[in-house]
Amino acid sequence: MGIETGFAVFLWTQVGRWTAWKRQARALSWAWLIYFLTPFLVFLYPLAAEYDFGEVTGEPRQQMQVLVGFAIGAQALVSLAPKVISLLQGLIRASIATKTLFPGASAPGWLMVIAAPLYMIIFYIFVLLPYHFTGSGFVVVGMFLVIAAKGTLVRAGLGLTKPMPDDAARTATSKALRLRMTLLLGGAACIVGGLWGLVSKASALTMVNFALSIGSNILVLTLIATDALITALDRARGTTPEERRLADEAAAEVAAFTAAGTHDPA
Repeated sequence: MGIETGFAVFLWTQVGRWTAWKRQARALSWAWLIYFLTPFLVFLYPLAAEYDFGEVTGEPRQQMQVLVGFAIGAQALVSLAPKVISLLQGLIRASIATKTLFPGASAPGWLMVIAAPLYMIIFYIFVLLPYHFTGSGFVVVGMFLVIAAKGTLVRAGLGLTKPMPDDAARTATSKALRLRMTLLLGGAACIVGGLWGLVSKASALTMVNFALSIGSNILVLTLIATDALITALDRARGTTPEERRLADEAAAEVAAFTAAGTHDPA
């Protein structure tokens, strides 16, 4: 809780420093990295070994340790899942935002193509555990709807890998977002319905905290990843005549390579 409070206070101190963009971007990146990694390091400590089981020994003690370990593992899942899920989701949103700002760039589209399949795999793993507690078909339907929502981003990302005019980039990103949100909301509703037996037993505060944690992590990472993408684009464009010459040569070599592959051997 302390690291989250400290990170929130730090974000508020950066609101008025947006004019010093490069310095602020570096500060935000380092602060977010500490905020992101700290819970993972905390859960590395074997907390179950610190519990006092009194005079209980033998197999009963071992069973109690397993139960405590399971409870801590569940807490770790609830705490860490929003961070992991928001990691790739934030990268995808940052790619869309960067492509909208700089429609001539191709890197945001490629990042979407890479991040979306990774998101599918991670999401599948996280949903698989609670699914086996209920065995509900709604969870399966919801899971595939969410995966399909991310699949649309792969196709959209491939379309965004080429430079395009401003209006075309905005139209393409808006279309991708509308289709994704439709599938995503439908999938989320099915998953919640399928896991309602588990969800209804959790406290309202836990559920609200879980949802807000995912949302806040996505928004923060969208900002930080967008800054990182813009910085990468700035570095890639070349700042010296030699760097620009090498970039032009690389583009010409790629064009020659792809053109050679289209020639008919006959």
